Amino acid sequence: MNDALSNQDAINQQIERNPLFHELVRKRQAFATLLSLIMLVLYVGFILLIAFAPGWLGTPLHAGTNVTRGIPIGGRADCDVVCADWRLCLACQR
Repeated sequence: MNDALSNQDAINQQIERNPLFHELVRKRQAFATLLSLIMLVLYVGFILLIAFAPGWLGTPLHAGTNVTRGIPIGGRADCDVVCADWRLCLACQR
């Protein structure tokens, strides 16, 4: 069992010394940072829209409907959060 463990340690060290591995880690970190910044901008933008333009969000999409602008915008914001979280999880697992 020690031989298998030492072989695995040797393989891990070989991978960690590889410049391509370091490039992959750097690219993954850059991608995760980009997604985090995008989500931060979307979230803060949505919160600011709620805070400073609630009347605009409450305006019906067209006459005779109860569906307001806030419903599709809020739904899209929720979808963006789920999709970005999913992508970020996938990026961190690789």
